Amino acid sequence: MSANLKEDKQVSMIKYYVNSAITILLIFGFQFLPAVKPITPYGMQMVGIFLGMIYGWSTVGIVWPSLVGLIALGFSKYSGYSVVNAFKEGYGGDTFLFIFFVLTFAAVIDKSGVTRVMAKWMVSRKIAKKRPYVLLLLLLTAAFLIAVFVSVMPSIVICWSLLYQFSDVFGYTKKDQYPKIAVVGIVVAACMGVNVFPFKAYDVMMTAVLTKSTGLNVDYVPFTALTAVIGYCVTLLYIVMAKYIFKPDVTLITKSDFVYSDTEKLTSYQKQVVALLAAMVILMFLPGFLPANLYLIKLLKWIGNTGIFVLLLAFGVFIKRKDGTLFINYADCVKTGVPWETMALMGTALPMASALTAAGTGVQEWLNQLLGPIFGGHGAFLLIVLVVAITIIASNVMNHVVVGFVMMPLIIQFSSPAGISPMLLTASLCIISQIAFILPSGGPLAAFLHGNREWITANEIYKYTIPFVAVSIVLSIVLCTTIGRLIY
Repeated sequence: MSANLKEDKQVSMIKYYVNSAITILLIFGFQFLPAVKPITPYGMQMVGIFLGMIYGWSTVGIVWPSLVGLIALGFSKYSGYSVVNAFKEGYGGDTFLFIFFVLTFAAVIDKSGVTRVMAKWMVSRKIAKKRPYVLLLLLLTAAFLIAVFVSVMPSIVICWSLLYQFSDVFGYTKKDQYPKIAVVGIVVAACMGVNVFPFKAYDVMMTAVLTKSTGLNVDYVPFTALTAVIGYCVTLLYIVMAKYIFKPDVTLITKSDFVYSDTEKLTSYQKQVVALLAAMVILMFLPGFLPANLYLIKLLKWIGNTGIFVLLLAFGVFIKRKDGTLFINYADCVKTGVPWETMALMGTALPMASALTAAGTGVQEWLNQLLGPIFGGHGAFLLIVLVVAITIIASNVMNHVVVGFVMMPLIIQFSSPAGISPMLLTASLCIISQIAFILPSGGPLAAFLHGNREWITANEIYKYTIPFVAVSIVLSIVLCTTIGRLIY
């Protein structure tokens, strides 16, 4: 057994170094291949870096392919042949800093314990008594809201913990279908909530690409309206499919008088944290409701979104709690709240997305030639169908961040000729790319779901997610072509 394990490790190491060599070869060597017109030699260099990073992200990891890709970008005309300029744009830009402070702020909320109190309050409603699908609705809604206002991982971990408690009380075992369906459903709801606000990390990355290419700025109100509708409707769809298609045995719940009552009240500190969260939401959305000529709105725009989060964090670090301790332990929140692998990917992907289709590369012209017959000239409806279907299917195979950066140039290129707002497709992309649960390669959350072998097997995940993803494609298309067109 140990010999086989050693052999497997050797094979894994060989694959790692072979894939690493291919990654480096693509990043630095692709540019020497003959240019495919209308792509220029400069464009071949950009395509090579992009392909190399995608291959590296998919096979060997996130961090070093991102760093090497950014160094390669520093040897190009795009960054003025300066590695320093490449890193300044990637790691020193407003988008990178904004996401950094947003994630730090989210860690403040999570560490306060507010999320657990929120989840417990939600599932303790008496309306859930003897009603298994109402209980599932409350549990998934809690997961959705925690992901919206805080972060996705606390949402999943807390709601899974509550589910395990319910299962024990009702008499469900790890072999029963109802808790298995709920395990998947919690991940679905969390993924549907995580990108509702346009200042979440993935949304900021995608909208930054759009803004840099088109000059369009994000209006938070319509963006959030569309993502919230799609996200929560997809969550409700899962509950409907659980009841009418998956049909688990729910008699243990319908015959029980149990109502969850292990609730907690917010402490004075947690109430203060909630007030800080409310202040953040108000300040971020206020410009969408009040006239632009008001002094307050002008001031908020002058400070900028990044500045708002910095000021809120600075205020939290400045004040002290009654016992003299820090209201916000900034260093601890940065340490636990910022996923540095994601930050490394973002620091490279943001400038790379702009560089790929920059003037003089010929990539935009090539995309027109290659994909014009598919994406162009067919009107808004077909474009929405193609974007939604391709995004969701691809996101279940490869990391949704990669899918997003591949799809954004197509959205920018073909939306206006089709008579549709690129912001509609961008907002839709941000939420539907999270419908990625089938394969572990779909992203860290899909891998996290597949890693819960104690409660659900891979075959059971396929049983629930494959039909759900298929129906989600249809629902997303309907919502984008109706509500989406009304909003945008």
